[in-house]
Amino acid sequence: MKSFSKLGWIGLGNMGSRIAKRLRNAGYPLIVYNRDRSKAQELLSQGAELAASPPELAAAADIIFSCLSDAAAIQSVYFGADGVLRNAKPGAHIVEMSTVVPETSLVLFRIGADRGISVSDVAISGSTPAAESGSLTLGFRSHSFEGGRSPRGNARNGRSR
Repeated sequence: MKSFSKLGWIGLGNMGSRIAKRLRNAGYPLIVYNRDRSKAQELLSQGAELAASPPELAAAADIIFSCLSDAAAIQSVYFGADGVLRNAKPGAHIVEMSTVVPETSLVLFRIGADRGISVSDVAISGSTPAAESGSLTLGFRSHSFEGGRSPRGNARNGRSR
């Protein structure tokens, strides 16, 4: 097997589980976390590792993906002493794929930057069948906020946030 960065995946709901499965099937080393551990069983049977907590995942992964239900879930997973941001490796990269307001992404970016962790937000366009087939459209934006605005345009309308 090729040598890849270790990927971490937090949030194994309808979209997250399918995207994580495609990454694992492509041969990426994967460590996963979900509040309901039963949602990880299929990935574990395919060779993924199970993290007992978000900080354990953060300490093990080079690139951390998350696809969470809402801003409260992001708060729970990323912030505080037991959060991903406090426990991620220096130089880690976070790819946040949850559907949340831009302000949530901005806070995540700013705290990550203070800790030497890069944060990108990724908008998912497509359905669970598209995730299974690998045909999702992902709007990837690596934030470099200046004055509270992203220098890149909104992928849908070309305007800055």
